Amino acid sequence: MFQQVLKQAILAAHPVGSIYESTSDQSPADLFGGTWEAMNPGRVLVSAGTASTGTVYNAGDKGGEEATGLSIANLPPHSFSGTTSDDGLHEHNIMAGQAWSSGAQPARLSYRDNNGPTNFKTNAAGLHHHTFTTNTLGSGVKHNNMMPYEVIHRWKRIA
Repeated sequence: MFQQVLKQAILAAHPVGSIYESTSDQSPADLFGGTWEAMNPGRVLVSAGTASTGTVYNAGDKGGEEATGLSIANLPPHSFSGTTSDDGLHEHNIMAGQAWSSGAQPARLSYRDNNGPTNFKTNAAGLHHHTFTTNTLGSGVKHNNMMPYEVIHRWKRIA
């Protein structure tokens, strides 16, 4: 008789809608009686009501995700800049050929001595560098992040 009264008192302390958590996988139905169902694995509990951020959480709502990839929109705004090296000092060879004697062709640099065409060089030039900036990426949109957790067994009393 005492066992029955104790079981009724424990069951009364866990009305329909109660949640029981344990590191043991033994069902609370075996411990207390009543009808219990295992809750969805992989979910954490969030209090019902309006969060300080203004988000409203209604009892029974489900949301969130275990993992999410970041898109460019999730990144903080940023850009890249840099400078290329200033290597590049160079000159060009010009091979001078025969002069055009008729006015039909455009004038070209030419010089010929008795040994054939002569090589000319341009002045050394080209020592320079470039500065560049890329487009800005990202806008800092927040993304979901799974909180640290510990796995337990969880049941909800349904009857």
